[in-house]
Amino acid sequence: MKVRTGFVSNSSSSSFVLIGAKLTKSEIKKRFGDDENDDPMGNIEDAGLFWESEENIVGLIIARGEDDGIMLDESKHSLDELSKLFEEVSSKLNIPPERLQLFTGTFAN
Repeated sequence: MKVRTGFVSNSSSSSFVLIGAKLTKSEIKKRFGDDENDDPMGNIEDAGLFWESEENIVGLIIARGEDDGIMLDESKHSLDELSKLFEEVSSKLNIPPERLQLFTGTFAN
């Protein structure tokens, strides 16, 4: 019998694959802030992007799934499609494509 020690939660989480970059707080404010609102979240979402605010990773989620034990979404991209997605994110973030990376992880729902 296995016994789990430590924190146990009934909350669910989502896995993701993201094309993006770690930006400084000043880069985020410069690109997505405005004079009326210091919180750039709305502008980031309006650009169709995701912001992981603890590590300041901003980018485009290209695959995600619910870790509910039932099913993860399937996603396929050719290298040509990935190249176009990298260019799109590079343009939206106004940074060179060389700064972009693929990030994977989970976040709580």
